[in-house]
Order: sequence, then C-alpha cells, then structure tokens
Amino acid sequence: MSVLLNKLSEINSWSDFFSYAHSLKDKENDDVFEYLTKQELITKPEYSSKPKNVWLYNEIPGDIRNKLDLPGLLLRNFDVP
Repeated sequence: MSVLLNKLSEINSWSDFFSYAHSLKDKENDDVFEYLTKQELITKPEYSSKPKNVWLYNEIPGDIRNKLDLPGLLLRNFDVP
C-alpha cells in the first residue's frame, strides 16, 4: 500500500490519476479507492464532522471488527444486490 500512496503523492491532476488507476491490478485499485474515500471523509467539512473514526479496512481495531462481526478477510469482486 505504501508504494501506491507514494505514487499518489506524485499525481497532480485527475487525468494523471485516472491514467495511473487504469494501470493497477484490481486489489491495488481497491486500495487506492479506499484510501481516497477515507481522505474525502476526513478532510471535507461536510463529512469530517460526522464520523468519530474513519479507518481503512486493515486499520479497523480487532475489538471493533469483532463487535461488528466483520470477516478477517474481505471477499473482493462480488456483486452487491
């Protein structure tokens, strides 16, 4: 993930971002989307005042993961009804 984040710091436009995103594998694309979503939620005033905590999936504390009955491994590439 850190390699992806380092690359994101070099991107200066949406055009550059989309070109980069198209070159990624599915898992890497998922990670970038998750990271950008987190950044949106913690930096935009209309969102940042609402959630108490925002975590990437792999950052969710074990006790919270257990309380929410989240799987240890998230299944990827499935259809949501």
